[in-house]
Amino acid sequence: QGLHAVLQEAVGRAKSSSAALLVLWRAFTAVLEHAGQSEEKGGGLAALVQRGNEEEKARLDAAYRNQITTLQNQTQKLTTQRRGLQEELGRLREDEMRLRSESDMYRSEHEVAMNKYEKEIKLRVDAE
Repeated sequence: QGLHAVLQEAVGRAKSSSAALLVLWRAFTAVLEHAGQSEEKGGGLAALVQRGNEEEKARLDAAYRNQITTLQNQTQKLTTQRRGLQEELGRLREDEMRLRSESDMYRSEHEVAMNKYEKEIKLRVDAE
């Protein structure tokens, strides 16, 4: 940002567009020369870009690993919860079948008892 401000000021003070262009060209060539000197020392623009790419890749890998771990934990919790709900559903279905069976049995017993009492009442009425 500092270099950008200096260049803007220099271009703003230039008396013509060709002078402004000359200032920008000199700044650009100075940056390239500095990058060339850095490359000779074992660094340089390409190495800086490569290092930046590697750091960004490592950051993204870590973020995705964390996201994968979180999603795997959620999947495991949901799987456990699903199994529990399936077991509860099985118990509830068994209870429903048992209660229906008991209900049918009680209705049948009630019907037999009512028929028995109706016959007894009919016999008493006929006997009187």
